[in-house]
Amino acid sequence: PIVAVLVGDPVRTMELDRALWERGYLVQGLRPPTVEPGTSRLRLVAGAAHSEAEIEGVAATLTELLAV
Repeated sequence: PIVAVLVGDPVRTMELDRALWERGYLVQGLRPPTVEPGTSRLRLVAGAAHSEAEIEGVAATLTELLAV
């Protein structure tokens, strides 16, 4: 399944995208014109090959980054 995390601001979206990649998480930042202005988001895709620890890790890392 695809999990979308709405960020809104395209610059912040791409900052989060880069920070997650630097921590080893493959995510995709989507910004206009791919999505409507004001709806920039991160797209995460979970698969059967991902461990519970990996899913919990990306969730914890994203929570940490969003708090900054």
